[in-house]
Amino acid sequence: MYAANKRSKTSVARTVQAIKSLFHYLTVETEDADTQEPYFNRNVMLKITVDLELESKSRRIKRIEKKTYKSDEIDELLEFISGEYAATLSSRELPYFEMNKVRDLAILAVLFRSGIRGNELVGLKLKDVYMKNRYLDVIRKGDKVDSVAIRPSSLTYLANYLNQRSMIYNVKETYPYVFVAKAPDGTVKQMSNQTLIRLVKKYTQAYGKEITPHKARYTFSKQYQLEGGTLIGLRDQLGHQNIETTSLYTTESMAEQKDVVNRMDNEEIDMLPIRRQIKK
Repeated sequence: MYAANKRSKTSVARTVQAIKSLFHYLTVETEDADTQEPYFNRNVMLKITVDLELESKSRRIKRIEKKTYKSDEIDELLEFISGEYAATLSSRELPYFEMNKVRDLAILAVLFRSGIRGNELVGLKLKDVYMKNRYLDVIRKGDKVDSVAIRPSSLTYLANYLNQRSMIYNVKETYPYVFVAKAPDGTVKQMSNQTLIRLVKKYTQAYGKEITPHKARYTFSKQYQLEGGTLIGLRDQLGHQNIETTSLYTTESMAEQKDVVNRMDNEEIDMLPIRRQIKK
């Protein structure tokens, strides 16, 4: 007898959420051209609940933190690729790496230092890059155009790549897509999301801490938070539709929580002599 593979609770939850989004769209956002009313009058998916494993936001973030980078680790990763990585490659792999090195450094710098999604990065066009004003235009979910700030250090890597792109990949300077890839048959085209995922995995695995392009968003979010960025600002930078989603990226680590709690205890100790004097 055929036994279907059991789907994880997370996979089921994502499927249900996708259907809920569809029903929300049909009952709230769309309207019939003749009646000016939504296509559906009732959202039956509101009654559907999902049985998820109990996990607090704090616990979830702490689990994810093991797969994110600190700011100094990003610098170390880029330095590793610039210097030591070549020594780990075979004579067959080395030429391919040397050809793509400048591009790959630019990709990682933009990904880690802007917080944009992987598909937003591979869809980036030359007209979307504003070097002087230090921001990028990206296509968000739903084909919405949005502008995001980017750290100046990333633009240095990006400018270096764009100055050499035509020569390395033999494409016209006006070729629209920023990040290109050369196929085995020699043709050059826009980089795919699958290629980006493999690229990030390859370098981060060699560095010793493998992550995905999506986890790079958590890395950026953490640094944004540490530098005093607001939750609303982070929401807009990440392209979230609601603040609740953004809040999943902003919980403090256990080490930070311990530091705050320890400071609270020290302040209590410092106040004890004053309180004794008052009582006297």
